[in-house]
Amino acid sequence: SSSASGILAEEYARNQSKFTRSRSRIIKSAAAVLVESHRDERRFIQPSMGDQLQPPEGKSAVDRAMQTAAIDRGHRVGNFHNYYTFHPPANRLSVLEECGLMDVIAERLLDRREGTHADISNNKPGVQFDHRSELSVTFESDASAEGVGDVSSRKKQRTENVSTPPSLYQWYCCDLGCNEGDLTVELSDSILRQCRKLQDMRDEKNIASDTIGATMQMKCLGLDIDGVLVQRAKDKYEHTTPDDRKHVSVDASFEVCNLCDETMHLSRYRPFLDTSSRKRFDLTTLFSTTMWIHIHSGDEGLKNFLQRTCDNTDMILVEPQPSKCYRQANTRLRRMNQPELDSVTSQSLKMRNDIENEVGRIITECGFQRVSNTCSPELSKTSESDDVVRNTERTAWHRQLQLYAKV
Repeated sequence: SSSASGILAEEYARNQSKFTRSRSRIIKSAAAVLVESHRDERRFIQPSMGDQLQPPEGKSAVDRAMQTAAIDRGHRVGNFHNYYTFHPPANRLSVLEECGLMDVIAERLLDRREGTHADISNNKPGVQFDHRSELSVTFESDASAEGVGDVSSRKKQRTENVSTPPSLYQWYCCDLGCNEGDLTVELSDSILRQCRKLQDMRDEKNIASDTIGATMQMKCLGLDIDGVLVQRAKDKYEHTTPDDRKHVSVDASFEVCNLCDETMHLSRYRPFLDTSSRKRFDLTTLFSTTMWIHIHSGDEGLKNFLQRTCDNTDMILVEPQPSKCYRQANTRLRRMNQPELDSVTSQSLKMRNDIENEVGRIITECGFQRVSNTCSPELSKTSESDDVVRNTERTAWHRQLQLYAKV
């Protein structure tokens, strides 16, 4: 019986060994399929980009980095394909609401008097509009997704020397480094709802009674270097249905763009703005984007990027990655046994050690001013108010949200 037991034990061991080898082969095959499917997905998306991201010769640092994007998993150019699983939009939105920056943005948008309203006299949204217009329009029904722009559903009435109730408040926002668009759209929606809330309060006080019932729309342009992420954003958010009940609407578009490339960057702006005769965006956002621009284009490249961003917007909301994030990028690549970034040292990037202040300095030199919520008299009286405000504007992962407005 002991001999039989030995034979059974040997047979069991052989079967276990076969099972282990088989399982190992299955796991490796599955991993290979996942990598290949990611490459197939990228090959499917990228032909629509032409030669913009993969030029045949003279490739930039970003272009070269994108060649290994599937392996680097976002740690080389910041194109994380699971970004919102560890940084959901609600994390940043809650900080903006708690520190009061959401209120500041909404108030500044509402206080703008030119370029924010649709001209309902000729059904051309987004053109320059003056509250002192001599055309007044009455509606047969409330403004809605179908009503806005539907001339047949309106009854026009010309009067003299009366202001025109705008049917549509329209603002323009650009998100640089938009990933797959979740934060782009949710931030725009939150801003619009705050605008609606503040405007309703003003209407109750008869401060701006000509805006009752107006629809508020944010037209968004999201730019990102990763074609797969941009396609996801297009699939999820382009051609979405507005919220008629709250009279708010987010109209989002997404494009592939290498933000280190000045020509490509500006070429994405102009068609979007020119459709409405706009010269600048009302708001531009940069959430954890500056480090990747800095790494791949250097001090001068980051400065040029921020300057052209400032030239095309009235407000900037920026979240610069602090110096330690530069080190962490290489740490993660080492753990993945991937080549390190060779341009992240403070010797090659002079602005890195004080990058948060350097970003602010460049933006203020372009004619902008740092804006904080100053609604608290107690806070504004303290000598430590700046430090307190700066701390309240930090995310849970210790990055500072900085809001700047054109002076």
